[in-house]
Amino acid sequence: MTQSVATDAPKTGDETVKRAGFWSSVAVLCSGAVGVQIISAVFSPLLTRLYSPADMGVLGVFSSLLMILLLIGTLQYDMAVALPSKQEEARDIAIVAFLSLSIVAFLTVPLLLFFKGPLFARLNAEALLPFWWFIPVGLFASGTYQVLNVWNLRVRRHREIAKTNVSQTLVQLAIQLGCGFLKTGFIGLLSGALIGRFAGIFRLGKLTATNDAVWTPPPTRKSLLAVMRRYREFPFYSCPGALLRLGVIQFTPLFLAGKYSLLHAGLFALQERLIMVPLTTLGNAVASVFYVEAAELYAKEPTRLHQLFRSTVKRLLLFGSFPALVLLALGPQLFHLLFGQQWTEAGRFAQILALPGLARFVSGPVFRCLTIIGHQKVQLICDSIGFALLVGGFLLCHIFGADAIWAITVFGISTSATYLVALVAAEFYLSRLRSGDNLSS
Repeated sequence: MTQSVATDAPKTGDETVKRAGFWSSVAVLCSGAVGVQIISAVFSPLLTRLYSPADMGVLGVFSSLLMILLLIGTLQYDMAVALPSKQEEARDIAIVAFLSLSIVAFLTVPLLLFFKGPLFARLNAEALLPFWWFIPVGLFASGTYQVLNVWNLRVRRHREIAKTNVSQTLVQLAIQLGCGFLKTGFIGLLSGALIGRFAGIFRLGKLTATNDAVWTPPPTRKSLLAVMRRYREFPFYSCPGALLRLGVIQFTPLFLAGKYSLLHAGLFALQERLIMVPLTTLGNAVASVFYVEAAELYAKEPTRLHQLFRSTVKRLLLFGSFPALVLLALGPQLFHLLFGQQWTEAGRFAQILALPGLARFVSGPVFRCLTIIGHQKVQLICDSIGFALLVGGFLLCHIFGADAIWAITVFGISTSATYLVALVAAEFYLSRLRSGDNLSS
């Protein structure tokens, strides 16, 4: 499918200025991401003393379920908001994503009412039973924020998004620290995550309602059905692919909790929170700007997309190499020193995942190139390879009674395969695009 990109905002200057503008926009979003991670890093040693590894494990299970449901909720239509040239069409896609989210969030209520017992028992997370309703509420909140975020990225409110990320992190930490001192257990972690998300919705929702004429002209049933048909590749190919890709990451704490214990899930959740979440947050900041800029470049000068792709990969590799090497050399020692002896094993997990994490960081932001140039099927194949490796590896761990370290190694191999194969595929198709070959062949 050939897609066009937003051209509503006036463009000035030559292409050199535009590319400088790309990195300027990245810098703005990354400043917010860095602020978020500095705040989180400052308070993480306190959180690890207020909450136990088992509490972190419950949060990890909750977050994994939420992220998987979130991809189903929007059917990936939110990823198409940046592509249309007309603002009204982008608005209609955002509405379709929100309606889909609302339906899925509503349907999770009866499903959890009937199946929450067996589900949470299988995950060793029976503590979540009284709080099962956090899942549909969290799904609706996270999905709404995601749709609002991609809309504001489209209209280039990078500074406001950066401020929103910082403010909602402050709200989240304030709730979690307060509940931690009150000894509420894992409920404080869950409450902070949900309330922080609602704070982000309020801020971005107010900006959108105040500055954007989103209901002029009003959407119609015909226009909504039209965008559903035009961007059908997103629910048919991008959504299953994203589920498989996310499944590699989010299925892991569920497997650790079910096969081993909440303790192991908590150890994994901590290293994700302290290592991969900061890197992923920075990567997502790059990805958000990259997606909009790359889609515009593909619509106007497709042969230059390869240049943007390569320069982005090189800069991310340069930026991510140092923390990866530090973790590879000193992971267990750093976690022991900063968080206490009970978290040393999390440092071993981080050490094993240092290089796979680098591959995930470098490849993640440019993963969307395959979507932009209409190769969602190839992307789905890449995701399938990684997920098949994960499931096969975990099955072998179960059959042979391997310990958690082996399970973490399987996770690292699976993530590396998913992202590196996609990186090679993107390089191949963009090289052909640059040379003028037909991409559809």
